[in-house]
Amino acid sequence: MRIIVLSIGICAAVLISAEVILRIQNPTPVSGNCYTYDPVLHHTFKPNSTCAQFSADRQVDYNINSLGFRDREIESAKTPGTYRILMLGNSFTEGKGVRIEDAVSRQLENLLNNNQKPEKKYEVINAGIQGASPILEYLLIKKKVTQIKPDLIIINMSLIDFFDENRYMQIAKVNEKNEIIAVAGQNPDTLLHKIITIPQRLVIYRRIRDIYLTYSRLYNLPGTDIGNIDQDVFYIMRDIPDIEKDRLVNQLNQTLLQIKSLAQAQQAEVLVVLYPFGFLVNGDEWPGRSYWGFQTGKTYSTNVFESVAIFSANHDISLLNTIDNFKKTDEKPLFFPADGHLTPLGNHVLARAIADYIFNHPQYTLK
Repeated sequence: MRIIVLSIGICAAVLISAEVILRIQNPTPVSGNCYTYDPVLHHTFKPNSTCAQFSADRQVDYNINSLGFRDREIESAKTPGTYRILMLGNSFTEGKGVRIEDAVSRQLENLLNNNQKPEKKYEVINAGIQGASPILEYLLIKKKVTQIKPDLIIINMSLIDFFDENRYMQIAKVNEKNEIIAVAGQNPDTLLHKIITIPQRLVIYRRIRDIYLTYSRLYNLPGTDIGNIDQDVFYIMRDIPDIEKDRLVNQLNQTLLQIKSLAQAQQAEVLVVLYPFGFLVNGDEWPGRSYWGFQTGKTYSTNVFESVAIFSANHDISLLNTIDNFKKTDEKPLFFPADGHLTPLGNHVLARAIADYIFNHPQYTLK
């Protein structure tokens, strides 16, 4: 028993020493969580917070503004000659794993302003957050659009949106008119949640986790949640009945209609942008695809985006599918190898596609 106690004491002392050393070596904020519970939007960024975000491939610092966006401070009143764009989406739009300067929103803003006169400019606001889907974006627009007053609302979407939309719809709250008014998240301010998340606040834990995810090849083994509608983020890609696939697509399409109606009431345009995962681009991008059952060396295809495009065309919703832009570029890598998020180059391809679309459509250009 004494040997066991002594061994535990030595391990604890080593871990505590390592934690102290790592915190001294890395004085940047050590919180791995800039997110918080929200009774309406399910989850948001903590306004005016700063933290370090860790993932399998890299670490970046997050600075959240007073609106709860990963962006610089935004003035409510637009300066004369400014065309304001509100960009919504999930962790890809948020810019997971890249500096804010390399996120699609900032790259798009730079591309749009390169050919503009100094007295006229585009302003792109990054309102992306991980785990978002159109229903949460609808609620965010409803809550903050009058404060931001955008001229254009961009909805960035990927295959994961169908999964997230479905799970949020299951817990959405409606009013007497059957209108969705909230998607309440789980309140993390409980003793159990604080105990469970203790490791996330330790630098040593995150360092060990990052090394494991970066160099281990276990992520190449298929996960156990494939085909489970409650766990498989790529459920829409599986061999499921057409009636189920149609339900998921229609569920998301109906939310896009609501977003369009809400935007029109605020005299804002809407542009839906579809972007791919690595396995839709070529057989080499994103080796981590294997965890989700997608073979390395194989390029996959889907008609799901086509279904959304047809619906959008029939309901006068502007839509840009960027898959071909990713397929045609020679720039690599476009996706980080472990979690599959966009690299700075991938963000540039997406931003370039959106900028070209905007320049080619007069309704989005500065007058």
